[in-house]
Amino acid sequence: GQKEELPDFITQENQDVPTLVTTLEDGSVVFLAKETSIRYPEHFVSDKREVSLQGDAFFDVSSGSKPVIVETALGEIRVHGTSFDVKAYPDEDMATTLVSGKVTYSGSRQVEIKPGEQLVARVSGELEKNIVNTKEYTGWKDGLYVFNRKSLEQIAKDLERWYDISIVFESDQSRELLFTGHLKRYDTINVFLELLRETGEVNYKNTLDRKSTRLNSSHLGT
Repeated sequence: GQKEELPDFITQENQDVPTLVTTLEDGSVVFLAKETSIRYPEHFVSDKREVSLQGDAFFDVSSGSKPVIVETALGEIRVHGTSFDVKAYPDEDMATTLVSGKVTYSGSRQVEIKPGEQLVARVSGELEKNIVNTKEYTGWKDGLYVFNRKSLEQIAKDLERWYDISIVFESDQSRELLFTGHLKRYDTINVFLELLRETGEVNYKNTLDRKSTRLNSSHLGT
């Protein structure tokens, strides 16, 4: 017969809905953004609470004697009672943003992160720590997409996940443009595209099936 000595693992995956909320055995609450999966034991039996993450998740960790460890492809984050966001999509830089409490990142080296700070572990191996507006990185769980001097290329990546469409840049010029603002989840992508057009910098064209959008610089050919 088969032996079952290891704890059973649960994998939660969010493919379709804007936010999926799950509660761990210890009462910690995890919000999963689209295209995100986490894996964790049904029961935390060792001296730590380990969760592995791929994608973007906001953690509201209940305090307890066992530290919570979030494992990503680019290092792990160790916490006690705290609330923070970890964005770790495949082949992209990993970012940990701390709202409250204290966390320690372990990867190429150890770094402590304080509330209001964000640590970015680049795919290239570099680490960078900045003071940020945490709403910009955690607003998605409340249905708000906030961006502050963010390149159109970065914004497009997030909106592709949010609206399940593909965005094609027809000019490299428009990728680097910086924008500041916010979108509500129930706004359609056209709300954002119209705002883009009003800046006079970018034109857009949707395909008939609305599954793809092409962006072009307004200044091309002038």
